[in-house]
Amino acid sequence: MCGLGSVGNAEPISAAAAEAERLSAAGEHMRALEALDAATDALWSRAPLDFRTALFVSEAAGFGVYSPRADRAFRAGEAVTVYAEPVGFAYGRSGAFHTIMLGAGLAIRNSTGQVIAEAEELFEVALQSLARNREFNMALSFAMPDLRPGDYVGIFTVRDRNSAKTARFELPFSIVE
Repeated sequence: MCGLGSVGNAEPISAAAAEAERLSAAGEHMRALEALDAATDALWSRAPLDFRTALFVSEAAGFGVYSPRADRAFRAGEAVTVYAEPVGFAYGRSGAFHTIMLGAGLAIRNSTGQVIAEAEELFEVALQSLARNREFNMALSFAMPDLRPGDYVGIFTVRDRNSAKTARFELPFSIVE
């Protein structure tokens, strides 16, 4: 959750929203949407990196197009896919393109709280687009390590390559025989 701090920090957002309301009342709906986009851009740029959702899936085909996995029980060596929707990431530039570049690591914690496996730079996800896409997802696929049956937590640490922003999410899971 993003805390804006003072009213002064919220002024560009509230001013853009008020402008959108005025434009909408005047029947200028496209310009009203552009004003709301400006408000969203202002909020997005000062928000921390965070996640709308993060879960185990059986299939991920794009933003909002996924099938949640029925359970969180895996066998050692089984293919695993994690779907996550990051927000608040920064944009880089490559010529005419905006770039989104995120790296992610994975640590696995056992039921006693001990981290038993860790890889800091396991995943890289990137997109180049002419638009500043906010509808962006990560599909992180890997083989479940050879762990003893029991309960664990996957700790995913995501680093924004276009800024100093980092965030993490945790997903509990079990290993079964």
